[in-house]
Amino acid sequence: MIPQKVLIAAKPTYLETLIDNNGDSIERASLSEEVIKDSHNQQYNLVDKITASLEEQGIDYVFCPKRSYQPEDFQQSDLIISLGGDGQLLDVARYAIGKLILPIKSSSHSKGYLTTTDKLSVEEKLMRVTEDDFNVMNRTMLKGSIMYQDQMITSYALNDIFVGDYNNGSSKNLLSFDGKWYKQRSSGIVVTTGTGSTGWWSNTLMKKGFFAHYGKPFNPEIRIGKFVIKDLITKDKDFPGKIRGGTFGENNGIMIKSDNISNAVVQFDGSQKHYQNSRAFDFNFGDFVKISLADHCTKTITFK
Repeated sequence: MIPQKVLIAAKPTYLETLIDNNGDSIERASLSEEVIKDSHNQQYNLVDKITASLEEQGIDYVFCPKRSYQPEDFQQSDLIISLGGDGQLLDVARYAIGKLILPIKSSSHSKGYLTTTDKLSVEEKLMRVTEDDFNVMNRTMLKGSIMYQDQMITSYALNDIFVGDYNNGSSKNLLSFDGKWYKQRSSGIVVTTGTGSTGWWSNTLMKKGFFAHYGKPFNPEIRIGKFVIKDLITKDKDFPGKIRGGTFGENNGIMIKSDNISNAVVQFDGSQKHYQNSRAFDFNFGDFVKISLADHCTKTITFK
């Protein structure tokens, strides 16, 4: 494919974040000055290489640093370069509906389990894209629709959706997964895709020894979602005795109604309340959320 327009969607470097947060100095940072500056320089060296390669091939592009992109930037582009680590891909995935995403790790200091191989240079990756020499992984996504008294908010998750207390305390919810409603109190409910099944969901099951019943991490392209209840404290007398989770497919999902006075949230892909464009939404008494499979997948480019 020869892209008509490419969006380079870059995460903010740690140095940029420090500067933006009221001019915080490097001396107060949790990482060394050497690492902070090196990570910043690596990312912008990559930007220079990417833009030079695109210009050489006559491909139009727009560069959006520090997550300054808007939904229309994705709509107007036919190839999205996610420049960062896994967190950047999770942020990009909610906007890049139906678009091809080329995930590129921004520096050797970034976590990039979901990014493309480091064995190829960015120039080689872009050349192989224009030559159609790549594979596409269609990663299943979750859709979460939160229903408040006067509005509905819908967002998407590539990894998981958490419903529970924001500070990891206990929360009270009504849960429906088989056509019936059950009261339960726990430290939260984690709903995952195959992409997210190696993370929080998997760790929750491993700690409780539930792998035998609910299965190990699964293929990101399989069109199913799974949920698990974390640290079940109390439950409705009719709540199925051994149930701590379950699986849903194309035509169903789960519903959760909040019975909490305050501090409960619905978190998409681990978003925190202080994040830019946060996707951690309040979820208090009487609020509903329906979680199901999204109609679209996240299309990530991979190379052999």
